[in-house]
Amino acid sequence: MANTNTATAELRPYTVYVLYVDGISVPSYVGRTVMTVTKRLNAHRNEARKGSPYPVHEWMRRMKEAGKTVQALPVYTALSRTEADAVECFIIAEYRAMHVPIANVADGGSGTAGVIPSAESLKKRSEAQKGRKRPPRNAEWCARISASKLGTTHTEETRRLISERTKAGIAAARARKAAEAAGPDAEAA
Repeated sequence: MANTNTATAELRPYTVYVLYVDGISVPSYVGRTVMTVTKRLNAHRNEARKGSPYPVHEWMRRMKEAGKTVQALPVYTALSRTEADAVECFIIAEYRAMHVPIANVADGGSGTAGVIPSAESLKKRSEAQKGRKRPPRNAEWCARISASKLGTTHTEETRRLISERTKAGIAAARARKAAEAAGPDAEAA
């Protein structure tokens, strides 16, 4: 499934960063983010604390157990997503060519996009979600959310994107409805 926020994501400045152990100059992970590097490091720490099986998070847990501090260092800033993907891929390739044992699973860019999860992995996800209920969406809850949004406005660019996507969705729905009304014989003709 394509990212519906691609146009918006392309406009945000990206940073390519490395994770390393304090006192050791060789990085152990290369990543890209639209967050501040500190926020991204904290997100990695959170995932490591929760027991994420990704190699970068396993490495972070090992470093913490050894009493070492993992730091993040921005390498390139204010990049477009395309530039950040290319820079991240280049840096990962360079470190791998020098046989630096980095914890990156993918070659960079879009991360692990396109990786098809195993049946076992899908079953685990399914089991983890079973029994989880959303909080009720009562009138009080809706009123609180509505009140928090009062006074906020979208930029002209965002309004244009919302309009385009809404029009495209309406056109697609009308086309589907027309095709259904015409019946299966109309498609074969």
